[in-house]
Amino acid sequence: MKKVLIIIFTILFILPVVFSEQAPYVSFDLSEGIVMSDSMSNLTSYNVFADVGYIITRPDGSAYMMMYELIYQGPGLRPLGSESLAERNQDHYFLFKYMKNFSDKLTFKAKANYLWEFYRLSKSEEWGSGLYDFTRGGVGFALSYKFSQSVILSGDLNFFQVKYPNYNDLFTEYITNQQISEVKVDNNIIKFSLSLSNKVSSVLSYGGKLSYTMKSFPKQSVLASTGDYSSSKQEDTGLGLDLSLMRVVDNVVIGGKISYYQNTSNQNVIDMNEGAPYFIEDYYSYSMFEINPIVKWMLNKKHQLLFSLSYISKSYDNRPSREEDGLYREDNLKNNYLLFSTMWNISVTEFLKVQPVYFYKSSSSNNDYSSFVNYNYKLHYLGINFLFEY
Repeated sequence: MKKVLIIIFTILFILPVVFSEQAPYVSFDLSEGIVMSDSMSNLTSYNVFADVGYIITRPDGSAYMMMYELIYQGPGLRPLGSESLAERNQDHYFLFKYMKNFSDKLTFKAKANYLWEFYRLSKSEEWGSGLYDFTRGGVGFALSYKFSQSVILSGDLNFFQVKYPNYNDLFTEYITNQQISEVKVDNNIIKFSLSLSNKVSSVLSYGGKLSYTMKSFPKQSVLASTGDYSSSKQEDTGLGLDLSLMRVVDNVVIGGKISYYQNTSNQNVIDMNEGAPYFIEDYYSYSMFEINPIVKWMLNKKHQLLFSLSYISKSYDNRPSREEDGLYREDNLKNNYLLFSTMWNISVTEFLKVQPVYFYKSSSSNNDYSSFVNYNYKLHYLGINFLFEY
């Protein structure tokens, strides 16, 4: 990591001497609000997003971008990534990106990035010692080709290595009564995507994106029905499809997307909660469908209203749902989410925006058993954002 930072900052200080056009970029977003739920008492939520970047361009059509991003998400509402309201995370993200226009039609991009995420499940944990802290280093390459001024085809190839420095398999340690020092959740990711966009006119555009992801766990063996680990290693693959549309009618922008994602995993689980071993094959395999319409109303140059609605359905292939007492049913687990948000964007100055926000989330499931996660609840969030961009 030190070598990566040294290279990035060396380039950062050398490049301004060589290139003629330079532009700094600063973005700071502070949000605070209150979360109201039907399953717990009210909770104050606060988040910080900060970006500092530098862009340098050359007359030959190449450009360089360096960026540092800081994210702090405190206790509160998280749209879908987690069901817990008490957790918090702190992210430090470094990015170096190179762009080159080989012609009016062909553009090449390359990037290197590194992410530190510090994760706390409760107040008792200290920063840097969280069980789910992780680092992610990666490189990526992209090519885009303009068939015309409106039709663009793009391909992306990304490689990531994810490591969990503090992770312990608490369940295995409990069952075996032995300390497990080897981290088995470290993984490598390869992701390829192909996208096509068409800007038909200034008021109509549409596009599509197809992605394929391979996630391998070099040290995680596949669990067999006997309770022993096989010689095969865990491998997850994901296939995604996104379709998007945008239409401008007078001063109203109407758009949205439809997405489908299929995750396939060969990892199995043996559950001991019923007093006897219960083997579940392909425990992490699921399919997810999302529809997300968006409306943006441009009242004038300083005021805009944004409305967003999302319906998400996540169905597991082989993971059964459970009764309230923990007994398994014959039908598979299915979770549905309904999310609605509205925001009033107020441009106070050229660089400062104030954004009152309302967010609603409803989660429903055919799973009635709850040990640590509540699958059925409703949440309301009312807050305000302060956004500074330069």
